[in-house]
Amino acid sequence: MCLLGLTLLAKGQSSSFLQNMEEQMSALQDTMFMAGNDNERFNANERFISALENCLEMPNSFNHDFALLDKIKSMGFGGAMILGDAWGISQ
Repeated sequence: MCLLGLTLLAKGQSSSFLQNMEEQMSALQDTMFMAGNDNERFNANERFISALENCLEMPNSFNHDFALLDKIKSMGFGGAMILGDAWGISQ
């Protein structure tokens, strides 16, 4: 019973951590797309990548939908997921 309680507590902490990081990454994605210059974009992009790496190190993080990251596209390939953005591509 104690082990089940610890597992649920860890899962709740993981979920809370992922939600917090998702909110931070959402702000960074907005900066990437709305920044006035390339330095701001690159800085936000580096911080975004670092935050994403931290998230993906968490157990069960691949089950989190990251719905706030609406400017980042995800593509699923048989259980794998690739995230990408296109802020640096000129049209």
